[in-house]
Amino acid sequence: MSSDQPPIPTVTFWTQPLSVQVRRTLLWASLIQSPLLLLQCYAVSGIGHGGAGLMVLLPFLALPLIGLPVVCAASLLLLPFRKFRPTVRTLVICGTLYFFIGVILLRLGEPIRNHAFDNLALRSKPLVAAITQFTQDTGSPPTALQDLIPRYLPAIPATGMPAYPNYDYSTESDRWEGNPWAVYVHTPVGLINWDMFIYLPLQNYPRAGFGGGLQLIGDWAYVHE
Repeated sequence: MSSDQPPIPTVTFWTQPLSVQVRRTLLWASLIQSPLLLLQCYAVSGIGHGGAGLMVLLPFLALPLIGLPVVCAASLLLLPFRKFRPTVRTLVICGTLYFFIGVILLRLGEPIRNHAFDNLALRSKPLVAAITQFTQDTGSPPTALQDLIPRYLPAIPATGMPAYPNYDYSTESDRWEGNPWAVYVHTPVGLINWDMFIYLPLQNYPRAGFGGGLQLIGDWAYVHE
């Protein structure tokens, strides 16, 4: 006689105990979303070269953080149906954990970036001093940073940040709150973003302007677009 064996139930994420689901969510959320922090750190580190292209990935990595609250909220509509309640519970609890881990990783990048830009402001002092001295000696600011070479600087310095390696310079006073010149670094975060780090010699930074809100960092200001 042949005995029929009962089918082995398929074990999936949704059929596991809630404690297991939570542990797996914590693990995978940390692994999948760690680039949110790592990319921010690398962009302003002194390690390697390039990196601006990698910052384009940041908003795509953050997309689940935008969609998860909507999905979790929509799933609550299924609560009146008893058979869907375990799934809704798992989705809301694990989705909330995933969301907050991502937000925490993004927020952890902020003090790291602020510290890096504070150091950039200090490293930029020789460049600012060279422009100031040129202006005092000639009666007008240089038309380009190359005018500082070789008398005031041996070479145009780099910022030391892989994703934002170059300084830009402008003498359009109308653009810069009446300042005769400005030094700035484009610091985009994402695909379409116009963040920048600027130095104005008159130090008359507005609370908002240049396409965003300003955060003072040393004697420079970071423009959050």
